[in-house]
Amino acid sequence: RGGGMSAAPAARRPAAIAAVAWSLAFATIHVAWAAGSTAGLGGRRVTGVLLAIDVVAIPLCLLAAWVAWRLRDDRRAAAAPPRVRRLAVVAAVVLSLRGLGTVQALAAPTDDATLLTRLVDPYFLLGGVLFGLVARRPRPVAQGDRATPSECAPRALGEPFS
Repeated sequence: RGGGMSAAPAARRPAAIAAVAWSLAFATIHVAWAAGSTAGLGGRRVTGVLLAIDVVAIPLCLLAAWVAWRLRDDRRAAAAPPRVRRLAVVAAVVLSLRGLGTVQALAAPTDDATLLTRLVDPYFLLGGVLFGLVARRPRPVAQGDRATPSECAPRALGEPFS
Protein backbone atom coordinates (compact mmCIF):
# COMPACT_ATOMS: atom_id res chain seq x y z
CA ARG A 1 0.00 0.00 0.00
CA GLY A 2 2.97 2.38 0.28
CA GLY A 3 2.95 5.81 -1.26
CA GLY A 4 3.24 4.60 -4.86
CA MET A 5 0.61 4.81 -7.53
CA SER A 6 -1.62 1.82 -8.00
CA ALA A 7 -1.82 0.06 -11.32
CA ALA A 8 -4.42 1.80 -13.44
CA PRO A 9 -5.66 1.03 -16.92
CA ALA A 10 -3.97 3.32 -19.39
CA ALA A 11 -6.97 5.65 -19.70
CA ARG A 12 -8.47 5.72 -16.17
CA ARG A 13 -6.11 8.12 -14.36
CA PRO A 14 -5.64 10.64 -17.21
CA ALA A 15 -9.38 10.54 -17.98
CA ALA A 16 -10.22 11.09 -14.31
CA ILE A 17 -7.85 14.03 -14.03
CA ALA A 18 -9.24 15.48 -17.27
CA ALA A 19 -12.82 14.94 -16.00
CA VAL A 20 -11.96 16.80 -12.77
CA ALA A 21 -10.51 19.69 -14.80
CA TRP A 22 -13.51 19.60 -17.16
CA SER A 23 -15.93 19.79 -14.21
CA LEU A 24 -14.07 22.58 -12.44
CA ALA A 25 -13.80 24.63 -15.63
CA PHE A 26 -17.53 24.23 -16.23
CA ALA A 27 -18.28 25.17 -12.61
CA THR A 28 -16.11 28.28 -12.99
CA ILE A 29 -18.00 29.61 -15.99
CA HIS A 30 -21.35 28.94 -14.28
CA VAL A 31 -20.15 30.81 -11.17
CA ALA A 32 -19.06 33.72 -13.37
CA TRP A 33 -22.39 33.83 -15.18
CA ALA A 34 -24.37 33.55 -11.94
CA ALA A 35 -22.29 36.40 -10.52
CA GLY A 36 -23.22 38.62 -13.45
CA SER A 37 -20.45 38.07 -16.02
CA THR A 38 -21.47 38.48 -19.62
CA ALA A 39 -18.43 36.61 -20.99
CA GLY A 40 -19.45 34.72 -24.10
CA LEU A 41 -23.03 35.90 -23.80
CA GLY A 42 -22.93 38.84 -26.20
CA GLY A 43 -23.19 41.39 -23.39
CA ARG A 44 -26.30 39.83 -21.87
CA ARG A 45 -26.58 38.64 -18.28
CA VAL A 46 -28.27 35.42 -17.30
CA THR A 47 -31.59 35.86 -15.52
CA GLY A 48 -34.65 33.80 -14.68
CA VAL A 49 -34.46 30.18 -15.79
CA LEU A 50 -30.90 30.51 -17.08
CA LEU A 51 -29.75 31.87 -13.73
CA ALA A 52 -31.50 28.96 -11.99
CA ILE A 53 -29.69 26.55 -14.34
CA ASP A 54 -26.36 28.14 -13.39
CA VAL A 55 -27.13 27.90 -9.68
CA VAL A 56 -28.02 24.19 -10.04
CA ALA A 57 -25.09 23.46 -12.38
CA ILE A 58 -22.45 24.73 -9.92
CA PRO A 59 -22.92 22.05 -7.22
CA LEU A 60 -23.47 19.40 -9.91
CA CYS A 61 -20.11 20.28 -11.47
CA LEU A 62 -18.43 20.10 -8.07
CA LEU A 63 -20.07 16.73 -7.41
CA ALA A 64 -18.85 15.52 -10.82
CA ALA A 65 -15.30 16.59 -9.99
CA TRP A 66 -15.47 14.67 -6.70
CA VAL A 67 -16.81 11.55 -8.47
CA ALA A 68 -14.04 11.63 -11.07
CA TRP A 69 -11.39 12.09 -8.40
CA ARG A 70 -12.85 9.27 -6.32
CA LEU A 71 -12.67 6.86 -9.27
CA ARG A 72 -9.20 7.92 -10.46
CA ASP A 73 -7.62 4.46 -10.23
CA ASP A 74 -8.76 0.84 -9.97
CA ARG A 75 -7.86 0.55 -6.31
CA ARG A 76 -10.02 3.50 -5.28
CA ALA A 77 -12.75 2.64 -7.79
CA ALA A 78 -12.99 -0.89 -6.36
CA ALA A 79 -13.33 0.53 -2.83
CA ALA A 80 -15.90 3.18 -3.80
CA PRO A 81 -19.57 2.54 -3.10
CA PRO A 82 -21.46 1.46 -6.26
CA ARG A 83 -23.47 4.70 -6.25
CA VAL A 84 -20.28 6.65 -7.02
CA ARG A 85 -19.73 4.72 -10.26
CA ARG A 86 -23.46 5.03 -11.07
CA LEU A 87 -23.11 8.82 -10.77
CA ALA A 88 -20.27 8.68 -13.30
CA VAL A 89 -22.44 6.59 -15.65
CA VAL A 90 -25.30 9.10 -15.34
CA ALA A 91 -22.91 11.98 -16.06
CA ALA A 92 -21.51 10.14 -19.09
CA VAL A 93 -24.97 9.46 -20.54
CA VAL A 94 -26.44 12.92 -19.91
CA LEU A 95 -23.37 14.78 -21.18
CA SER A 96 -23.03 12.53 -24.23
CA LEU A 97 -26.68 12.93 -25.19
CA ARG A 98 -26.43 16.70 -24.79
CA GLY A 99 -23.21 16.72 -26.81
CA LEU A 100 -24.58 14.49 -29.57
CA GLY A 101 -27.56 16.79 -29.99
CA THR A 102 -25.11 19.62 -30.44
CA VAL A 103 -23.11 17.70 -33.04
CA GLN A 104 -26.31 17.22 -35.03
CA ALA A 105 -27.09 20.93 -34.76
CA LEU A 106 -23.57 21.78 -35.92
CA ALA A 107 -23.94 19.49 -38.93
CA ALA A 108 -26.93 21.57 -40.05
CA PRO A 109 -26.19 25.03 -38.58
CA THR A 110 -28.87 27.65 -38.39
CA ASP A 111 -28.44 31.41 -38.35
CA ASP A 112 -29.31 31.57 -34.64
CA ALA A 113 -26.40 29.31 -33.61
CA THR A 114 -23.97 31.57 -31.76
CA LEU A 115 -20.21 31.26 -31.72
CA LEU A 116 -20.49 30.28 -28.03
CA THR A 117 -22.82 27.43 -28.96
CA ARG A 118 -20.47 26.25 -31.67
CA LEU A 119 -17.39 26.34 -29.42
CA VAL A 120 -18.71 25.35 -26.00
CA ASP A 121 -21.49 22.87 -26.63
CA PRO A 122 -19.18 20.13 -27.99
CA TYR A 123 -17.58 20.42 -24.56
CA PHE A 124 -20.56 18.39 -23.33
CA LEU A 125 -19.59 15.51 -25.60
CA LEU A 126 -16.01 15.66 -24.34
CA GLY A 127 -17.33 15.48 -20.76
CA GLY A 128 -19.47 12.47 -21.68
CA VAL A 129 -16.48 10.63 -23.12
CA LEU A 130 -14.31 11.45 -20.09
CA PHE A 131 -16.93 10.33 -17.59
CA GLY A 132 -17.55 7.21 -19.68
CA LEU A 133 -13.87 6.32 -19.31
CA VAL A 134 -13.98 7.06 -15.58
CA ALA A 135 -17.19 5.03 -15.11
CA ARG A 136 -15.69 1.78 -16.44
CA ARG A 137 -15.66 -1.11 -14.04
CA PRO A 138 -12.33 -1.32 -12.26
CA ARG A 139 -10.03 -4.21 -13.03
CA PRO A 140 -9.92 -6.75 -10.23
CA VAL A 141 -7.37 -5.81 -7.60
CA ALA A 142 -5.80 -8.08 -5.02
CA GLN A 143 -7.50 -7.85 -1.63
CA GLY A 144 -4.39 -6.32 -0.03
CA ASP A 145 -4.20 -3.70 -2.78
CA ARG A 146 -7.68 -2.27 -2.19
CA ALA A 147 -7.88 1.25 -0.91
CA THR A 148 -9.11 1.66 2.62
CA PRO A 149 -12.03 4.04 3.27
CA SER A 150 -9.60 6.55 4.79
CA GLU A 151 -7.55 6.54 1.57
CA CYS A 152 -10.69 7.43 -0.41
CA ALA A 153 -11.74 10.21 1.93
CA PRO A 154 -11.17 13.84 0.95
CA ARG A 155 -7.76 15.16 2.00
CA ALA A 156 -7.08 18.15 4.19
CA LEU A 157 -5.64 21.20 2.46
CA GLY A 158 -1.92 20.87 2.06
CA GLU A 159 -1.91 17.09 2.57
CA PRO A 160 -0.20 15.26 -0.30
CA PHE A 161 -2.27 13.12 -2.66
CA SER A 162 -1.42 9.49 -3.14
